Amino acid sequence: MSTVTETLEKAVGRAGFYPRWAQALFAATVASVLASILLFAFGAPGAEERRFLENIGFDVSVGTGSHPAYVQERRGETVTIIPDLPYVRRLDRGGPISIESSRGRGWSVTDYPPVLNLNLTNNGTATIFVTQAWLEVERSVPERRPILVLWPYDEARRLELQHEGWRDLRAVILEFDLVRARSRVVFRPPYRHRIVVGRVHSHRTVDLTRAVEREGVDMPTIDRLERKLRGSSSSFPSLSPAQERALRLALKPFSEEYAMAVGEIRYRDDGLPRRARFSASFGLVEDSPRFPAPPPPVDFVAQTQLKAEGRRYERAVQLAGEGEVLKPGTVGRFVLSASAESSSRHRFRIRLRTNDGHELVSSPVELSIFVPRAHEAPELAPPP
Repeated sequence: MSTVTETLEKAVGRAGFYPRWAQALFAATVASVLASILLFAFGAPGAEERRFLENIGFDVSVGTGSHPAYVQERRGETVTIIPDLPYVRRLDRGGPISIESSRGRGWSVTDYPPVLNLNLTNNGTATIFVTQAWLEVERSVPERRPILVLWPYDEARRLELQHEGWRDLRAVILEFDLVRARSRVVFRPPYRHRIVVGRVHSHRTVDLTRAVEREGVDMPTIDRLERKLRGSSSSFPSLSPAQERALRLALKPFSEEYAMAVGEIRYRDDGLPRRARFSASFGLVEDSPRFPAPPPPVDFVAQTQLKAEGRRYERAVQLAGEGEVLKPGTVGRFVLSASAESSSRHRFRIRLRTNDGHELVSSPVELSIFVPRAHEAPELAPPP
């Protein structure tokens, strides 16, 4: 480069001795040389980057292994990923919901983060190493839809209302009839019983004892027999034949130790009235089985946590080991688990950086993350 500069300086110094046509030709030649140098300096890196990107395929898709399951569709260049929640769709239609449908609702308290597949294809001739990954988040918006779940309670004559949404339910009222546990579910308003629950933040326990008494169940006798069972020193306490006969008489008009509530749950969500038909079996005597605990969460290769609400921020992704290796002619995939503190909707792109400084950018991703409210730490929940 210094030799070229010295030659130009000498030539420029002698240009005045040449005819005008030679001077014009010389000036045009110098301008062309300078333009070529500038184009090479600024264009070569861009051309190299384009060749690199042409040889590397990068896209994002929904993975498996999360509860609930997530589904995707492509809208233009944007990949939209949302939770598949049949239970919530049923609730939005007004039910009917039940303890059985709540158990099969498709998610658990701990195993909820969506899983994204980051798919890479190396059509080039060199091995690349993905050493960094991060999310460029355009926006994160809370989703506060109501999600009311029925749950069995350990004590008899109780029903648990759980709220898995992120905005308190107001003016919750249960209207229902009590029928035998194995009866066919038929909704026939107006209903005989009415219980005003009020506000539900994350959960409320509903006591059905007074409704059971109104049906004619002899609660003093049942209380006496329950105290007898609780005071027994046996590992498997039982009633005598006479006490069994007394229990059967006390349970009338029900033929066994279980009953079923059938009716409607009415509540207000953000000022709007909502209702859902429901049915729920419960124990009449202290002998309710416990529902098993949910399975432990799954570990993933890479994880990141998004804000429940925010705009224009970044989230680093912790890659395993020294990064992901992609040899020539191979297809690679690593899994990213994205979580949030509460149900929310996010729009972002994923950037990957290789060991030689190249960057890969995904198409825009619209991701709705569902987080059950039962995941909230107990100390964060205000009292009912």
